[in-house]
Amino acid sequence: MIDLIDFNDCKETTRTYGGNAGRKIAISFDGMPWIIKYPGNLKNFPDIAIDYSTSPLAEYLASHIYELLNIPVHQTILGIIDDKIVVACKDFCENDKLLAEFKTFKVTYKINNNKATDGDGTILTDILEVLQENKILLNTEGIKTRFWDMFVVDAFLGNPDRNNGNWGLLQNFNREILGLAPVYDNGNSLNSKWDNPRMKNFLKGAFKHNKILNSSTSVYYDNEGKHIKPFIFLNQTSDLNCINSVISIYEKIKIDDINNLINELYKSKIISELQSDFYHTILTKRYEIALNENYYHALEIRNNQNQRINI
Repeated sequence: MIDLIDFNDCKETTRTYGGNAGRKIAISFDGMPWIIKYPGNLKNFPDIAIDYSTSPLAEYLASHIYELLNIPVHQTILGIIDDKIVVACKDFCENDKLLAEFKTFKVTYKINNNKATDGDGTILTDILEVLQENKILLNTEGIKTRFWDMFVVDAFLGNPDRNNGNWGLLQNFNREILGLAPVYDNGNSLNSKWDNPRMKNFLKGAFKHNKILNSSTSVYYDNEGKHIKPFIFLNQTSDLNCINSVISIYEKIKIDDINNLINELYKSKIISELQSDFYHTILTKRYEIALNENYYHALEIRNNQNQRINI
């Protein structure tokens, strides 16, 4: 069973946090700094039949799935403030650590052409160029693997918001790089703005192949300015860093462990039966249909590459 923590009496601190999604406050819990994230207010969205998003649940569930995949992620716990379910995220910037968001590195390097760029732009080829050309990032161990791991896992989780402020590196106060920050800001995963009718409608056609392939949208754009559909992209790419992440993530996923996590939320009366069915179905079908296809495509590409090397 999952017990919701009562955060009502926790002491607020003077720490402040950025981001555009929802309200948040800084608290001290068990003597450590934590961020409380509230559900997003959806009352001004006429096409959505719920007042608040399920972003705290999405942040919790998506972060724990990252943890099951052995990808460093921020610690999250569920609780209550003012009769609302909230999520507490442990602040990983304690002691002498600072978060340096990827967007700051995207505009802090010498480019070899006259192409305009900015920190927030998410054209995929631009992102990959920064990862390849920025000297600071080149010297950061595992950054390409982390990028593609997030790309694959976010596709699985349906997270359309891994923007350039939602991942980064850790620095000390002298601005020396300490390494990759844990994965954070997962609250837009798992269709956290969907109401009951939309979940029911999805479940009616959840076994349709194309519906699953198109059930996830990436934050990234192609060179023509179109949103990338990640499962379709993964089934076409020959980028070996991406290919290796597809294979690694697919082989790490234990769908029974993920379903057990969802069952714990349902048994604890934190999510409804409909939410439980929706989470079970969308994740299982993305794994069995979309990621399965991506996996065998990735194996074929890697095997072909290995054969060329051995010739």
